[in-house]
Amino acid sequence: MVLVGDLISKFKEQSGPKNVYDVPTYYENKRKAEKKRNKEAGGGRGVELPTWNPKFESTSECELRNFVVELEVKLNNLKNRKESMSKTKRRRKTVRSDCSTIDDQVASQMDSIVEMDSMNGKVTS
Repeated sequence: MVLVGDLISKFKEQSGPKNVYDVPTYYENKRKAEKKRNKEAGGGRGVELPTWNPKFESTSECELRNFVVELEVKLNNLKNRKESMSKTKRRRKTVRSDCSTIDDQVASQMDSIVEMDSMNGKVTS
């Protein structure tokens, strides 16, 4: 049979020095983690992005203009899609709030029915 005192002493022996974290240490660790993440992801700094593709040197002006038009169309499509998705998200929030309002109304009606039945001596299950 193990005594409580023995368990406590074993716990004290196992637990080594405890790390104490204060606010400055927290923010320092957070800053280090962000730097590490930025470094791994490229961080937007120090990453060279190509500014010109050599294949465009041999491309005609007409083809470059068509390419620009295609990019503009794709950009507009993305903007429209983003706007559509945000509208859908707003509609979903509205539907959820409407449903919760309806649920509240139904619950209040059920409560009033139960009250009326209890006042009339009826028992509902």
